[in-house]
Formats: sequence, structure tokens, C-alpha cells
Amino acid sequence: MIVASESHTRMDLRLPVHRYQRLIPASQPHGEMRVLIVLPGRYGSQIICELHHVPIRSPPPYEALSYTWGPTKGKYSIVPAASDHKQMHTIVLDGLFKSIGNSIQVALQHLLDELEARVLWVDALCS
Repeated sequence: MIVASESHTRMDLRLPVHRYQRLIPASQPHGEMRVLIVLPGRYGSQIICELHHVPIRSPPPYEALSYTWGPTKGKYSIVPAASDHKQMHTIVLDGLFKSIGNSIQVALQHLLDELEARVLWVDALCS
């Protein structure tokens, strides 16, 4: 059960953990890929998503999100500090819990739209 209020959304902690379904390999005639539908929400609210299998040869329009887990070697980095990599968060994916790292949680929070769902391909969740 997901309980929503004006200020935030919280989850019933009895939700089971999300398990992936196998994809039809891309080399097959009906090969698939996954896209993540991020449901509308406010910044700071619980992230609620759906994972859909779509034809790899004719996917719907989507935005791609890829990120780095480890530190970069250059002078500047858009990657959170090393201590942030160990911090885990939980999203609701297909009505079930899914643990994600801090980098992807921060990115998804910033991509939330209050009115419209977003269709994403996120390497950490869709691969």
C-alpha cells in the first residue's frame, strides 16, 4: 500500500522486493528492451516507477540516463563523493521495493515532473 499526502508519499514496509523478468534477446525477431516510466511526483517525494518491456526495433520515445559509480580522474567531477556511493535508497518499482544507489536516486529526484510521467532508459535499472 502506498499512502500519499500533500507533503510526501510513504510506503508500507511490507512490500516484497522487485525481481526482474527476462528479456527476449535483441538478436531475436521480437527482441526487447526495458524502459522505466517515472510516475509524476514532486521533488523530495517517494519515486514511483514502472518497468516496461518494449520492442527493441520500435521503442517508444525515451530519454537515456547513464551515470558513473566510481570517482573520475579529472579535476572536475559530477559524481557524488565516494561516501555517497554506499548510501542506498528505495524506490517503488512495479509496486515493489527496489534498492538503488545515491547517484541514481539524486538523478531521478531531479527528473521528477509533477504533471507528466517520464519515459527513461536507465542503464542501472533497464539493462
